Amino acid sequence: MSSTCISCSPHPLASIIGLPQGFVFGVLLQKSRMSAPENIKNQMALKDWTMMKTFLSASGTSAISFGLLQLFGLATLSPMDINWKGNLIGGALIGAGMTLGGACPGTLLAQIGEGVETAPYSLLGGLLGASAYGVLINQSWAKNILSSVEVKGPHNTLHGLLGKPMWAIAIPLGIAMIGVACGLEKIFPSPKRVESESASTTECMKKRQWSPIWSGIALGSLQIPVNLCVKAYLGTSSAFVTASTFVTKYLPLDQSYFSKYIPNTPKNVWQLVSDLSIIGGSYVSALLGNTRAKSTRALTTQDKMVAIASGFLLLFGARTANGCTSGHGLSQMCQLSFAGFISVASMMICGIGLGVALDKLRK
Repeated sequence: MSSTCISCSPHPLASIIGLPQGFVFGVLLQKSRMSAPENIKNQMALKDWTMMKTFLSASGTSAISFGLLQLFGLATLSPMDINWKGNLIGGALIGAGMTLGGACPGTLLAQIGEGVETAPYSLLGGLLGASAYGVLINQSWAKNILSSVEVKGPHNTLHGLLGKPMWAIAIPLGIAMIGVACGLEKIFPSPKRVESESASTTECMKKRQWSPIWSGIALGSLQIPVNLCVKAYLGTSSAFVTASTFVTKYLPLDQSYFSKYIPNTPKNVWQLVSDLSIIGGSYVSALLGNTRAKSTRALTTQDKMVAIASGFLLLFGARTANGCTSGHGLSQMCQLSFAGFISVASMMICGIGLGVALDKLRK
């Protein structure tokens, strides 16, 4: 099944939705500190649980949002078919990229806004990775390695396998995921942060950090306006391909993959506008909270190369899996798609395995 609902048309002003939605997305990624490179790396080494608490809260709320929309006949759901090679290989590459660079495609954009020094290099790597995939996937040998025949049928989703209404499983699952996030907060409480001097309870934007649980809940709630107005769901990686088409269209390349992402449809424009707005939201959030990244040392050539490599892995992996951490973790998994569950499991197993191994090597 395709990743968009071709039977449902987006609102004519769908692309404009990307401005406020992306801005809020960027604020939430930055304020939750889910976007902080050290938090992502430490999560993969099982030393910090900020990322997981935000992720589970956002995923749980996404599942509840999709479930409620489906219950009232308002949802545009499009769970992907299982692609074993794509989901497993792509997920593993994303996990490795997250561990090496401390970012995922969405948080990378927030890091650009926050001023993280390695972020521009990761962005460059991401654009190269998305472009490389678009070139290679047209080659039969590469397609045989990176993709398999999609598994068709209703058993591609949890509710299809169980023969139950989607909402009857998604809503309880979402509540359970938020419950796990709250349990992690109880076991691993978020550290108390020193607020900026001018911050108060009524000036939320001037706080250095928000609760990862409430930030995740707010983030997952963004699925509702996106699904209702754009007939899509949260994700960030396809816009990297859209951005790359501004260059690839002038090159002597097979354009069959890139042509699907050129900014000539409301959804493609929405995704690109949303990604750019994430950068803006993160910038404003970091500026008001006095958490703009500060340079502690000059970047070495190795730092830059690792950042480029991590960005390449993230976006090459996201395109291989046909979705990133947002596309699979917040959207496909929360539509009860097994493709989403498989991709996220592969991300976490590879990322955490690599993170724990690197942490032990450093010691």
